[in-house]
Amino acid sequence: MSLRLQLDPKLGVGVDDRLRRVLVDTARVTRQIQAPPMLKVALESADFALSATTSTLVQFDSLYHDTHGWWDATAWRYTPKQAGYYLCSWCLTFVPLGSVVSWETRATMQESGVTMCETLNLSANGGLTYATLAGSTIIYCDGSSSYLELYAYSDAATDVASTLGRSQLSIGYMGDNQLK
Repeated sequence: MSLRLQLDPKLGVGVDDRLRRVLVDTARVTRQIQAPPMLKVALESADFALSATTSTLVQFDSLYHDTHGWWDATAWRYTPKQAGYYLCSWCLTFVPLGSVVSWETRATMQESGVTMCETLNLSANGGLTYATLAGSTIIYCDGSSSYLELYAYSDAATDVASTLGRSQLSIGYMGDNQLK
């Protein structure tokens, strides 16, 4: 059904305006309820410090989209209330805050505390002044107790910080039977 038909039902001539408004409002609410769960968060407001040799939960501070309100901005986790498969994609960019000869950075996507996917970037001989970690994975969530978090790690002998506007996480619902 087209968006126009959902928002402006084709009703015959002489239909009461109140009934037309109720039907249009119902169509809008129905479309919002049927929207698939989706999340996009980013680091925009402040640098995120990553302590040397410590795996740290990434504290995304800007919410772009959360269609169902499942993002917890204080625990920095997404708790899907609908069972099914979710596509999780991320990109993190870090710069060292001190002198580094070589360093390794990792991003780890976790479901309820269990590592589901890890991306790695190794910079040897001081060749890179930044590290970008990008990855994606499909994770099944049970719709009740599952939650998704992104962690970052650096083995540099100095702290590193994210660069604003270049670190983000997106999660989208794929359905409950897409991989069967």
